[in-house]
Amino acid sequence: MTNPESGRQVPGGWYWNPERFELRTVPPEGGTLPGQGARWRRLPGWLLSPAAPIVGGLFVLGLPVYGAALVIRGLAVRTVKEATRAARALATPLAHRPATGAAHLGGTEPEAPMPRGEAPGLDEVEAEIARRQEPEVREDC
Repeated sequence: MTNPESGRQVPGGWYWNPERFELRTVPPEGGTLPGQGARWRRLPGWLLSPAAPIVGGLFVLGLPVYGAALVIRGLAVRTVKEATRAARALATPLAHRPATGAAHLGGTEPEAPMPRGEAPGLDEVEAEIARRQEPEVREDC
């Protein structure tokens, strides 16, 4: 077996890339190997003839196992999704909803809100808002 690199001209035959687990055929007149910087191994024909029924038999024997594993995985994923959805639906009404503006991280009860009109500087802010809401009258028109 020879080990040519990708992009090189090679004679016809079977070539295997162990890095990507890829098998390629090259026509009898020759050709180039695909990819960049990959090492390929030339496989002799006498090795592939007995390997074909062995690989096919392994596939036939493994197929029921693969199918069962996919079904079990699908059922498990669906069960977990449904359990998560049900748990969220149960927990949503029980969730703690903090009062707007309350300080829950300090460990003390929130203070009572300040009565309107007692806040310092509130009169100036209200006057500024009223001034900005009045329409401008231009005398140059």
